[in-house]
Amino acid sequence: MASNQNGKRLEPIIGEDGRLYYNYGVGAKYVVEDNGEEYALEIKDCRYSETKVEYYKCTHNGEPFWNEFSANRLHHILNYGLHKTVSEGKRRELPLLVEEVQTYSYAKSTARAAAVQKLKSTDYFAKDKELRSIVIDKTFAEVKGQTEKLHELIERESKLRAKQAQILRSKKIDPEVLKELEFCSECGETGVKNNKVCACAIKLKKEIKEYNAILRRKAEAKK
Repeated sequence: MASNQNGKRLEPIIGEDGRLYYNYGVGAKYVVEDNGEEYALEIKDCRYSETKVEYYKCTHNGEPFWNEFSANRLHHILNYGLHKTVSEGKRRELPLLVEEVQTYSYAKSTARAAAVQKLKSTDYFAKDKELRSIVIDKTFAEVKGQTEKLHELIERESKLRAKQAQILRSKKIDPEVLKELEFCSECGETGVKNNKVCACAIKLKKEIKEYNAILRRKAEAKK
């Protein structure tokens, strides 16, 4: 059961995997006492609002309540009226949050900027420019059937990539850090639009959620 938050909004549960979960499980069943009478309360569904509040659809002796309960309201009911827990149900994972997208975006942008700064003292980007030129030259060589030239270009390309890899190793830079964020122009490349998670960020949900989960696991390990 969720812990007492002294009237504050109940924060999501952080699972052992570092991911965020609802405070109560769907399918949870309780026997609750109200004014001396007992009734069965069951959680049938849950949702997370734009105002960062958990809401639950529940039933009273099998009949739906007319309204949804916030996590705080549900906590109050169970804290003061719980007679018996029949089942805890199964907690669902929260949807991708704006805060998670922002954390991911900021960290990735900061790491890339730092890596670029390190590489400015090398000829890494000069080699990058040369590689882009080779890609174009390879296309023309293929179209014209210039087999010998194509082989030369492929060999030159391989050597340049090897030299770039060597530079990255010497600077202790993971190649993944240099990749541009895959957000769209609709959200200004931030992953957030009108204080909501943009569709482009949802496409990266798995990666963004795992990144934030790793951060939480590391923070928990330090406690």
